[in-house]
Amino acid sequence: MLAYKNNIEKIKSFFPDTKFIEYAGYENEELYETFFQFCQNDMVRNNLKLGDKEALFYYTPYSEVMAGAELRNNILLLAVNKGAIEELHLMFNGYHNVFQQNSELNNWFNNLANMLNVSIGSLMYQCSTVFLYRHELTHLIQKANFITQPEGNLEVTSLGINKKQIREMDADINATYLVCGQLISYFRTLDTEQKNIGNLEKLLTVGISSIYIYLLLYCKESIEIYFNQYSHPHPLLRLSYIVDHFVLFAEKNLDNQFKINSLMIVNNCLNKSEIFNLEILKSGIDDNISNTFANEKLNIKDHILALLNASFELPELEMNNNCP
Repeated sequence: MLAYKNNIEKIKSFFPDTKFIEYAGYENEELYETFFQFCQNDMVRNNLKLGDKEALFYYTPYSEVMAGAELRNNILLLAVNKGAIEELHLMFNGYHNVFQQNSELNNWFNNLANMLNVSIGSLMYQCSTVFLYRHELTHLIQKANFITQPEGNLEVTSLGINKKQIREMDADINATYLVCGQLISYFRTLDTEQKNIGNLEKLLTVGISSIYIYLLLYCKESIEIYFNQYSHPHPLLRLSYIVDHFVLFAEKNLDNQFKINSLMIVNNCLNKSEIFNLEILKSGIDDNISNTFANEKLNIKDHILALLNASFELPELEMNNNCP
C-alpha cells in the first residue's frame, strides 16, 4: 500500500508553504485513506500520460467542496479539500436518509439499491468524488503535455471559442469515462433477468445525478444560461455532454446490447436532482431549469459542437490523445 505520509514529507520538503492535513485519527479516517489509495494508484497508472513526472496527491484543510491541480517545479500536485470529502459524504449519506424518507426518490431508487446491495447515497458519494478527482487529473495531463502561457480574461481559438471551456469539457469527459466504467461494473454484477434497459438507465441516472448535484454546489443562486463566457461551461451544457458520453461509453462497453434514451436520462436527472436539492439544501437552484433546458436545447447542442470542433487547436487535450 502507498503511504500518505510519504507524499506529505515530499511536499513539505519541496514546497514548505503548502497547506495540508494529516487525517490519522479523523472520524472519517477510512474515507480519506480509501480515497487516497484510489487516487494515488490511479495517478501511478497514468504516469506515462503525466509525462513521467512525479505526481503527488494530498488533502488541504479548506472547507470548500473543491479540488485543484498544478505543476510546480516539474512536480504535479493534485489537492482535494477536506470539505470535498466531508460535505459530499454528509450530503449523500448524512443529514437524514433522503432516499428513504422522500417517497418519490424511494420509489425510484429503492429497488435498484436492493439489487446492487449498496446504498444509493454511498454510490452517489463514490461517483461524485471519483468525478472530482479524475477531472483534476485530466488538468494535470493537460499541463504535463503542453505548458500554456498565462491567459487573459478570455483566451479564444481561431474560431473565437473559449479555450478554458474546451479544457474544462475535456476534463469532464475524461472523468465521465471513469465513473461510467465503475457503474458498468455494478451493472455486470446483476442477475441475468435484472440486466435490462430500465435498470441500466436508472443506474446511469444515479451516476449522472451525483455529478450534476456536485456541479450545482458552485451555483449559489439562480444562474442564467450563458455560452462562450466564463471559464467553465454552464451546468446545463456540462450535463448535456456528460450524458452523451455516458451513453456512448456504456453502449460501446456493453457491446451495443442496449439503446439508451439520452433525453429521458437528462429529464430524470433534472427532476431527481431538484428533489434532492430541495430536501438536502432546502433550496432549488433554479425552479425553471428544466424549462431552460427545453428552450435552449438547440443552442446548447450548437455550443457543444463548437467546443468540439475547436478542440483540435489544443493538442494537450486528453480527447485528442487517448479516446476510449
